[in-house]
Amino acid sequence: MTDLLIRTTVRLPVAPVEGPLDADAHAGCLDSTVAAELAMTVAPSTGRFRPAVDPGSAVSEGLLVGHVTGGAGRADAVYAPVAGVVAALLVRPGQLVNKGRGLVWLQRSAALASA
Repeated sequence: MTDLLIRTTVRLPVAPVEGPLDADAHAGCLDSTVAAELAMTVAPSTGRFRPAVDPGSAVSEGLLVGHVTGGAGRADAVYAPVAGVVAALLVRPGQLVNKGRGLVWLQRSAALASA
């Protein structure tokens, strides 16, 4: 089994990313994979997620997709990183999330096909 795993993962490209600004340099690593069509928004802080979009909604890059609300009236905005269609909400409305938790799946190709 180990030999099979090694044979199937040897050719995977390695894309070291230290921060968000480094990610664009490695965008081509995902070409022709399922991941090339997907993007995910993540929680900017710990709190309760309040979505502003529904699955199936088209969103543009930078559109508000929800808020993460915390103590003392804090509400951190969550924006779409790319244009696409909301494929799924990964957490329930009002669910407690930690910083970095995936919140919304976006499908890029669906938005491009409908444009």
